[in-house]
Amino acid sequence: MARAPHNDDDKAPPFRCLDLARLVVAAAMTVLIVAVTAYAVTVVLRPGELSLWVIGGSVSVTRSDDVSSSSSSNLTPTTAMPYNASLGQALTFQLAVRAVNPSGRVRIYYNGTVAKLWAGNSSGQVNSFLGFPFSDVALAPQSTVDSAVLVNTSAAVRSQLDYFQKLGDGIGSVNGSWLVLNGTLTVENYSGHNLPAVQAIYYCSPLLVGGDPDDQDRDVSCTKTPPAAARL
Repeated sequence: MARAPHNDDDKAPPFRCLDLARLVVAAAMTVLIVAVTAYAVTVVLRPGELSLWVIGGSVSVTRSDDVSSSSSSNLTPTTAMPYNASLGQALTFQLAVRAVNPSGRVRIYYNGTVAKLWAGNSSGQVNSFLGFPFSDVALAPQSTVDSAVLVNTSAAVRSQLDYFQKLGDGIGSVNGSWLVLNGTLTVENYSGHNLPAVQAIYYCSPLLVGGDPDDQDRDVSCTKTPPAAARL
């Protein structure tokens, strides 16, 4: 029987197979390096997440001229002189905000913050009835800072009168209020370099302003989503 003619093209040269294997390995290594680099950049540059809470979920209110209630967190209707917001009588507002940096790698700074209390009034309108500067916050990795706020002020514009009168009478509270914190958030990564600062607005809701703090008595978290009443 005649032997079929031998064809050298039927066998791939060993060097060609070796080159192909090297290309496959090199491609796999390239993909691995890209994946590791992308993960490292994400870890280093990922913005820090700031957590904010209003401790107790309430804002206590006292009449500034009411010595008898200075040891109490809220007004009582036993104040000697009737309160009249339109005469410029002042109220003292107190609250505490807790800031938490859960990251173990970055520092967080929340500075230049303006705080405002908002709520609806008896006419169904939504207004800001109290504004004040909020103290700067610097958070080391995995740290917590509590900021106590005390504001003594009177109603400066007509839109505040309804709220101040209700709170100053000592027999009412402003339910469903919310606190808006508007500041600049800066993250410092582990190498000591600051990422670009960004505006960060937080909404803390719902809060009880005035009244009995035991009616709330739970911490209220602040998120970047405004409450439904603020979107009306």
